[in-house]
Amino acid sequence: MIIIQLQKSNPIVRLILVIIFYFFIMYCFLGILLLAGGVEKTRTDYAFLASMNILIGLLLTAGTLLFYKFVDRGNPYKLVFTFRFKDLIFSFFVCLISLLIIMIFLAVKSNDNSIGMTLHLEKLTSMSYLSLLAFACIAWMFGVLQEEVLARGYFFANLHRIGIIGMLIVSGILFSLIHIPTKGFHPSELLIHFIGGLAYGYIYLKSGSLFLSAIVHGFHNFLLDILFNADYDATLITLNNAFTDIDKLLLQTATMVFLLIATYLTYGIRNGILTPAEHLQKLWQNSKEQKRNRPLKSTV
Repeated sequence: MIIIQLQKSNPIVRLILVIIFYFFIMYCFLGILLLAGGVEKTRTDYAFLASMNILIGLLLTAGTLLFYKFVDRGNPYKLVFTFRFKDLIFSFFVCLISLLIIMIFLAVKSNDNSIGMTLHLEKLTSMSYLSLLAFACIAWMFGVLQEEVLARGYFFANLHRIGIIGMLIVSGILFSLIHIPTKGFHPSELLIHFIGGLAYGYIYLKSGSLFLSAIVHGFHNFLLDILFNADYDATLITLNNAFTDIDKLLLQTATMVFLLIATYLTYGIRNGILTPAEHLQKLWQNSKEQKRNRPLKSTV
């Protein structure tokens, strides 16, 4: 009875409930990890952290898809888990250029003496280190897949009625807000995640592939981890002076603007800047028709 009522409820109600459900799963997982003494290990053991990324990614992805299936009465597969050769080429290209943008940014900041850095490229000669990097990269793909399924797949499925621009903006805001429990309430961090949410949302909008947006998103997180995260021995760069909030915002903006342009040139130049991928149009149109065709409950 409760599920039937939720199916007929306003999308805003379902969005609030799915976020509550999402965090319920997350905090249950963190609670178990805390009781098992694993929280401290995630702060010191990069391989263990990567393993937890995979586990929580799978749990949250499954939880969101089940919510979509039983509450929204949607087919989870139709949120589009496709990955074409075109997507492979695009992901390789944008990941490579993203790395180049970060390297250029570092070079510029080093030249103006605002930061100093030490490279640890000797780590790349170690097979154990390269194996760790490969494992961490895969782990990040699983780790962000749950964010893509929620913030792009599920949010878009419930927000498309407000228009494309509104959908991108609102989903971007929600994407930044769901990071508050883990990142804290910092305006600059919220803005950085909002900008990222716009770019990853646009990738999903134009390509129609959650796998593609997850790969690009995961690779960006992986890059920032191995290049700048000094909490673990996995980092390749040690900064003498940490990035300021403005530095982080500029780097995020430059990378995401490139993503938006590359996505449009690859997927949107033939059908317009805001036209969704064909299968997303069909998915959202079908959901509208199903809503109109549902029988009304008798009041007699």
